Amino acid sequence: MVGIIDTHCHLYYENLYKEVDSVIRRAVDNGIEAFVVPGVDAETSLQALQLAEMYSMIYAAVGIHPNSNVQNLKLELEQVQNLLSHPKVVAIGEIGLDYYRNKENAKDQQQLLMLQLRMATEFRLPVILHNRNAIEDLFDCVLKWQDSIRPSQDHKELGVFHAFSEDVSWAKRIIQLGFSIGIGGTITYPNANKLQEVAKGIPIDRLVVETDAPFLPPQPYRGKRNEPSYLPIVLDKLSIVLNQDRKTLIEMTNQNSKILFGIN
Repeated sequence: MVGIIDTHCHLYYENLYKEVDSVIRRAVDNGIEAFVVPGVDAETSLQALQLAEMYSMIYAAVGIHPNSNVQNLKLELEQVQNLLSHPKVVAIGEIGLDYYRNKENAKDQQQLLMLQLRMATEFRLPVILHNRNAIEDLFDCVLKWQDSIRPSQDHKELGVFHAFSEDVSWAKRIIQLGFSIGIGGTITYPNANKLQEVAKGIPIDRLVVETDAPFLPPQPYRGKRNEPSYLPIVLDKLSIVLNQDRKTLIEMTNQNSKILFGIN
């Protein structure tokens, strides 16, 4: 039976990791087939990979988040790059731009992003992109990257804009570049009209689902810790929004995720 793939969950955070066996068991009991665990710096990237080595259904992404407090960037990038050849590393991420907390270092964030996008080119891996209040600059960065690799055609699946929060016009521009859109618990919120329009406005083969656990829980658990076992709530809502049979929707998002991350 085809299961749901959680394309973005941070299982190494203490409030999940301290009971990770139970967290994974609950998820599997609720129909989760596989998990992609992205790091936010070299240390958590290694932790994500260690989890992937422990559990057959876990895959790792490695990268440096724009909000990570990196003391030695050169060393941090080297440590991340050393993980990229591992067979269970399926993407570079979580990377991107975040101007919500600090826009004064925008140029530094962009430089870090471009360095990691080049690593994605070298290792032929998709990217998991974080965006907060930075969509125009982020789009410009990935457009430059896409233009630089276009002749090789090595990146048919460029990656995913995770926890998508922009409108449908941005979503359409992003999928035209070759990216998928990641949708999670926020689509269940009462004020989620914009995100619901995004889901309805893009081809279903560009849609993947995620929890971003332990963050952004679906409506019934708002204010509490999120975990992958709650992902079926997202599928239930998507099924209603798209007027799509739930079983078919699971099969399609499962296939999308496997193609995106090269998961067998």
